[in-house]
Amino acid sequence: MERGLGYRAHMTNSYVSAGTLLLIAALTLSGCATEAAGTSSTTASPAPTESVTPLPSVPTVTTTPTTPAAEATRPAPDFLVVSTEGVGPLVIGSPVPAAPAASAVVAWDADYCVGADRPDVVAGGPFAGAWVPRYAKTATATSGTRFPFEMVTKGSKKDAPVTMIYVWSPLMSTTQGIHPGSTVTELTSAYGADATVKHFPMSDVYTVTGPTGRISFEVATKADTAGATLVGTVVWMTAYDVATEPFAMAGTDAGSLC
Repeated sequence: MERGLGYRAHMTNSYVSAGTLLLIAALTLSGCATEAAGTSSTTASPAPTESVTPLPSVPTVTTTPTTPAAEATRPAPDFLVVSTEGVGPLVIGSPVPAAPAASAVVAWDADYCVGADRPDVVAGGPFAGAWVPRYAKTATATSGTRFPFEMVTKGSKKDAPVTMIYVWSPLMSTTQGIHPGSTVTELTSAYGADATVKHFPMSDVYTVTGPTGRISFEVATKADTAGATLVGTVVWMTAYDVATEPFAMAGTDAGSLC
């Protein structure tokens, strides 16, 4: 009996020792697994990003195209105002002003009067040249084919002051609207007492005087002046200096460039 119990007791101890070994082995494996898991759960550090510095901004430059100045052009005859001071840019008592060819109303021709029914005028002589209007000649109701206006300088010299301007074209008028072809009634209504009148054999000359010049309106009074249909109308106008007394051109050879 004692031997049997002894045997049984030995077997029990052997069983317990084997279970203990199994438990230790299980714990060891569990610990390794946990350590492996912990190692694998470590988060990797992010890769460093490259820093980009922006380029400095370039200001936008806006350029405005320039418009070239318009070239001066010659005014049409109806834009040349007639007054006691002169005609357009031509001033009584002053030399012809310098102007570009494109806009000048007159041009100097050194030999314009040579051969113009003036045997005393020779090339290079004192009266050979003239300031010629830069406009086409047209037919007038009173004076044949002429420039819109004609002018003379003192001594017919290029640089001398303007002394007289004859206006032939009905397109050219005063600020009051009087022009060759206006009636005497229109003339006197426009100027009233400012226009004094002198009577001549073939015409009446109405004159308005300003500070430095005069303007005369010659009105036909007889049919042989310019035709029966023009009696009582302005046949031409003349601007000149105050030192010159009013005069008539009807029936004379006055009123030309040469």
